[in-house]
Amino acid sequence: MIMKRIIYLISIILGSALYSCADQYDNIDQYATDESIYVGKFSDLPYLRIGYKRIEIELLGDSIGRAFADDIYLGKAKRTIIEYDEADGLRRLEFDSVCSWVNITGLTTPKTYIFTIYAEDGEGHRSISTEALGKPFTDADFEGISFPMPNVISAPTTVEFTWENTVSMGVSSPLFRFVELIYSYVDRNNNTLSGKLSARDIPSFNINNLNVDDSTTVIINCRIIPIAETGQILDTLSMVREFVTKTSRAEDYVAARTLRPIETALINPDNENHATIKFGAKTDHLAWTEIRYKSSLGEDSTVIRIDNDKTEMFCPNFERRGMVQIRCAYSPPETDIELVSKWTDYAPFILKYDPKLDGWSVAARHGNHGWSDGVGTQTLWDGGNPMLAIDDDPGSGWHSVLNSPLPQVLIVDMQATRGVSKITLTGGYLKIVEIYLTDNLSINGFTPYKVSWDDGNRRNNYNKWYDNVKSIIPADVPASWGTPIAQGAGEGDRERSYLFPYVPQGRYLILRFPVVSIDWNTYVNINTLDIYSD
Repeated sequence: MIMKRIIYLISIILGSALYSCADQYDNIDQYATDESIYVGKFSDLPYLRIGYKRIEIELLGDSIGRAFADDIYLGKAKRTIIEYDEADGLRRLEFDSVCSWVNITGLTTPKTYIFTIYAEDGEGHRSISTEALGKPFTDADFEGISFPMPNVISAPTTVEFTWENTVSMGVSSPLFRFVELIYSYVDRNNNTLSGKLSARDIPSFNINNLNVDDSTTVIINCRIIPIAETGQILDTLSMVREFVTKTSRAEDYVAARTLRPIETALINPDNENHATIKFGAKTDHLAWTEIRYKSSLGEDSTVIRIDNDKTEMFCPNFERRGMVQIRCAYSPPETDIELVSKWTDYAPFILKYDPKLDGWSVAARHGNHGWSDGVGTQTLWDGGNPMLAIDDDPGSGWHSVLNSPLPQVLIVDMQATRGVSKITLTGGYLKIVEIYLTDNLSINGFTPYKVSWDDGNRRNNYNKWYDNVKSIIPADVPASWGTPIAQGAGEGDRERSYLFPYVPQGRYLILRFPVVSIDWNTYVNINTLDIYSD
């Protein structure tokens, strides 16, 4: 009897348990009838591109790029949402599709924006958001870029605008890349004319057919692509400026021009009735140059013209010490006219002495330090020899003995009393130089010596004489040298010229260096020493 009751109780418990499980699965069925699909998220590394008051964001990252909305699968996503803060509050941008990129405009505040990016489904469920930071290019940045200012050259009927080089046009500017320049103006016939320059063009243009001595307004639009911290921005911007220009009168135009420079005007050493002029680079708008001088044949004057493709002019039958005059003709751009300047006086021709013709010799107080033969014309003399200072070869020169006691002294024997109006020298490690000119060296044991530059044994002959001379040049200035006719200071390999206010006379030209460069102790070198008469 007891056993039957136990079996009955166990049956009731098992039945209750089975009934409860059935109810549990009935509840699950109410919520698990379909598979759940959630809203997918955009890339964790969105890529930003900077523009003018705008930013483009590649939402899928730079590696994937852009795609059509139908090709993008982000689960149940239906919309793209971008949120960011402005001064007046939160901005929310909604795009009615799943975007691979967005263009956010109207970003006028010069700051770094924080963009919150997420997707939404049709019921407003959001994806996990991601963030992107970017600073747009704004007006505050644009104001930091200066307009590339031109040089303006006025002529009677034309005005020329030029930029010195492409750098000034901004081609290699760290702030922007130059794209093009567009200009426009109205000519004297009331025609509106325009033109364009690209980065490949010569940076200049002319406006033509204008009234003489009249004002004209030129509008210049310089189009550039600014460069931000991340590189070039997406947009091309315009810098527009008006220039009010004025054409000139003919006489004012000519007066504003620069005569073509004369580098040297020298009498030929072998024929003092002939001379040669060496011109520098042509000046702007130059057409030709003329020289007028008095003829040695008794004629009133001789006029010789040189065109712009020439740099030297030979002047035959030149009367020495006669006045020289120069004038230039100019042709304004885009015109066929030539406007000629007045004759302008130029300093008389001078004679550059040729040491080789007269057998000049040179001695130095401390001789010269060794220098290998076989370099340029240094095969003619022992390396660094003082004679190389006057051989008219800038590739050779005198090199003093290193660490020799001061002062360094160089004496040039010109073999006869001569007038000296100017000297020029180039060299290194020069600090101070004193220049003397005298007929009396007052050096016991100094023997005048003439060096034949064409003698095959000149090196041996010169060195034999020089060995007896260099040790007797005094450190102190003898009274017979007088006071320096000029002195100067400077350092480096630049050319130095000393033009004397009068023409002193003397046989011995002396360069004395009481102080030289500290960096090289007492070392001096002179590559070229040119001496000129009156």
